[in-house]
Amino acid sequence: MLENGNPSLTSIVDIFSMPDLRSRVLFILGLLAICRDGAVITVKAGGWLELVTR
Repeated sequence: MLENGNPSLTSIVDIFSMPDLRSRVLFILGLLAICRDGAVITVKAGGWLELVTR
């Protein structure tokens, strides 16, 4: 998800097309942990998530 600390994009559709519930839950928990560390996640048009780290 994070590549060399640069902002990365992932689609909400990609999250919900993950093969099992466990993958989705782990992904969402990962996003929450990143947010707690000071990153900002915004939802862009078309269902894209933009992750900006500080």
